[in-house]
Parts: sequence; C-alpha cells; structure tokens
Amino acid sequence: MSSDLGRVTSRRSLPVVISIMMVTTGIVIYALHKQVISVENAIFVQACIHLFILLAVIWVNARYVNFLVQTHCLLKQVLYQLLSTYLVYANFNFAHQNINHECLRLNSQKLNKTNLQQCSFPDSKLCYIGAWFQELANNIHEVFHIVSADLTRTLYISPSYQEVWGRSCEGLYENTKSWLESIYIEDQERLVKACDRLIHGLPLLEEYRIVRPNGDIRWIFTRLFPIYNQSGEIIRHVGISEDLTDQKQAEIEIRELNEKLEQGVQQRTAELITANQELESFSYSVSHDLRSPLRSIDGFSKALLERYQEQLDEKGKHYLQRIRASTKRMSELIDDLLLLSQVTRSQIRRTQVNLSAIAQEIVQELSENYPERRVNWQIAPNLIVEGDRRLLRIVVENLLNNAWKFTTGQITSQIEFNCLTLDSPEGSYLAYFVHDNGVGFDEAYASRLFQPFQRLHTTDEFPGTGIGLATVQRIIHRHGGHVWANGIVNKGAIFYFTL
Repeated sequence: MSSDLGRVTSRRSLPVVISIMMVTTGIVIYALHKQVISVENAIFVQACIHLFILLAVIWVNARYVNFLVQTHCLLKQVLYQLLSTYLVYANFNFAHQNINHECLRLNSQKLNKTNLQQCSFPDSKLCYIGAWFQELANNIHEVFHIVSADLTRTLYISPSYQEVWGRSCEGLYENTKSWLESIYIEDQERLVKACDRLIHGLPLLEEYRIVRPNGDIRWIFTRLFPIYNQSGEIIRHVGISEDLTDQKQAEIEIRELNEKLEQGVQQRTAELITANQELESFSYSVSHDLRSPLRSIDGFSKALLERYQEQLDEKGKHYLQRIRASTKRMSELIDDLLLLSQVTRSQIRRTQVNLSAIAQEIVQELSENYPERRVNWQIAPNLIVEGDRRLLRIVVENLLNNAWKFTTGQITSQIEFNCLTLDSPEGSYLAYFVHDNGVGFDEAYASRLFQPFQRLHTTDEFPGTGIGLATVQRIIHRHGGHVWANGIVNKGAIFYFTL
C-alpha cells in the first residue's frame, strides 16, 4: 500500500518538480536580461538549481530515477546553453565597461572636463569613444561627429573639424549652433529643413558650402544617420562630413574649359559657315562670270575660222584652234572645280548602293561612245555598300574613266572592278578596287595622284584636268573610308578604296 502511494506521489510530484525547475530558470534569465542580478549571482543561482534537481532525484521513487536523470540532463543542457549565451553578452559588456574606464582615463589627458561632461549618452556603457575608435577618428581627413537626438549638443567631433572648418573643436562643444552659422547663407535654409527631417528619423545627405573665419568657401558633403535604442527611440545621430572643395574646383575648371571649347566650336562653326558662303559665292561667280567670257572667246574664234579662213594662213588657223581647245579645257576645269566644291559641301544621304550596277551603266556608256575599243571588262556582281549613291557614282565613274583612258595604247584592255578582304590589327575589312593593264605610274610619285592639278602625264599624252582623283579622295573621306593606289610603269595600276 505504501509502495503504491509512493508511486502515485512520485507521478504527481514529477510535473511539479519540472515546473519549478523551468520557472526558476526563466526567472534567472529574465533577471539577467534586466540586469537585476549580476553575472556572479547568476552562477550561484545556477548551482542552486542543480542542487535542487539532485535533491528531487533522490526524493522521488527509484523507479523514475532514470527518467528524471535524463530530464535533468536535458534541462541542465538547455539552461547551460541559455546561460552561456547570456554570459557571453554579459562578459562583453563587462569588458566594454573596463575599456570605457580606460578610455576615460586616456581622454581626460586630451579633452577638458567640460567636453567629457558633454560627451554623455543615455546608455552609460557607451558614454565615451573607445581608444581604437579615437585613434581612427584622429587620423582620417573626414570629420566624424556625434550629436544628441535633438541636435542641440555636440557629443563628439573629430580633430579634422578644425582643419576643414578652420574653427576649434572646443568652440563647437560650447556652441553647437556655430555649425549652422558657418554654413553659406544661401544653403542655410535647405540645411535647416534637412535637420528637421533628421530629428524625425530621415537621414541627412546634403551637399553645401561653409564659410571659414578667413573668408574661404569650402564645399562639404555630410551624411548623418539616426541611432535608435531597443525601444525604437532616437538616442543620438552619427555621421561624417567630407571636404569636396578640390573636387568641386576641378568640376568648375572642367566646366569653364568646356565653355571655352564650346565658344571655340561656335566660333569655328561661324567661320566655317562664312567660308562656305564665300565658296558658294565663288562657285556662282565661276559658273556665271567666268563662263561668259569663255563662251565669247570660243564663239569669236569659231567665227574667225569660219568667215575668214581664206584670209588666214595655216599658222593663223592653228592659233585659233589652240585658242578654242584652251577655252574648252578651261570650261572642263571649271566644271571639275564646281564638282569638287559640291562634293565638299553637299549633304550625304546614305542608302544601299549597288556599285556593280553603277559600273555596268558606265561600261555601257563607254562602249557605245567608243565602239572601236576592245576592252575585256570584269565587273564583280552585287557589290552592295552603304553610302550616297550620287557621290559614289562619281567615284566609280572617275576610276573607270581613268582605267579606260590610260589603257588606250593597249591592243586589248583589261579592266577589273572587284573587292577583296584585307586584314589589319583592328580586324578584317573589304577593299574595292579598279585594276587595269595600262601605262601605270612610278610609285615614287604616288602621293601626288590625289592632289588637285597634280598630273603624272602631260595633257598631250592623256587629256584631263587633274581634279578627278582629288574628287574621289574627298568623297571617300566623307564616307569615312580611305583611298590609295599601286602601280608599275607600263604594267598597269590598281586603285583601292574602302567605305
């Protein structure tokens, strides 16, 4: 009977024992969290709980000893983990307090008592800046500052403040409003509004100007953030200010340089517009004023030959024929100069251009005008490029006409229009070419080919004004390409161009 009563008592006592253990553990942890008891007292309470568990194990029936021992181990393990976690936190705070006391001793050698009294936070443990942080703050160019929640007190300011602001740190500790007074008058209202937002929890990120006591203006960028306690209340504001004066000065210099460049561009543009207008006036003068006397010279020369040919000897007739030939050549030269002028001034209208089709049209015209010539044409099909069709036709026409002209002495002329792929450090590209088996040229004089009025052959040998290849070069350059030539005397020439 007593045995059964013991078992019943044990069964009923077991939940009570466990409940007491858990409640006691919770009270100890809560007391530690609220700092009601110290770490040393917590260790003593933990030892008491272990003793209590041991007595409970002895008190209950041996039938439940194994179960209670296991329960004790489990609870002890849980309690140990909880207490260990909190002890780490408590030991950290304890060590931090020791550091703070040491920092107080070190800071007292550098700051006066007034500053130390002003450096007071709501949390006594974080009252003073640690020695490591003090060393960091003393050796950075930026200004580190800590201010109260209502921005009325400066809790800490790094020594760089004196270098950047040109004012003493002691003066800022004594009068925090002196910071606002140092701000450039046009920026003060904006900073006041930013400070109001900061008090209500919005970070302050502002760029502004300050006026140093000597009158110098410095550009500052400040980042200031609120710090909250566990209750969600703002307890202080921490931030850093950076001197942007050198950067701003560089930006101003760059802006001034850009303005000067813009003025230079506008001036050059105006000069270019004036030059183009003068060129247009010159073109108009050439096309009208010069053509009129040329037509008169040619007309009167023709009249002399027709009406007075019986009164003129052969020498007189020869002179008149030379006059007419010269006026004709002068007219062609004017046409070529006008074309060169138009190429330089005309607007490029880019489209898909079939160079092969243009070449076939030119070949047909040449063959119809000179049916006696025997020419073996090789025109590659479907050479499609992007460019101005009218200008590119001038390029192909000049190059094919040159090949036609300089192969006159050949029994059978060979003229090819094709393209090939060339390699360069920048990559591969297409080069179009016109190849002939004509008289060629000495490559020592190749640089003269694309200059106006520069000829490698006399007009008696081959007619021309010396403007055609210069026009080709202008057009190719306006398309962003390049033109060049290779040749061998009496073995032909090849002219390349890229787009």
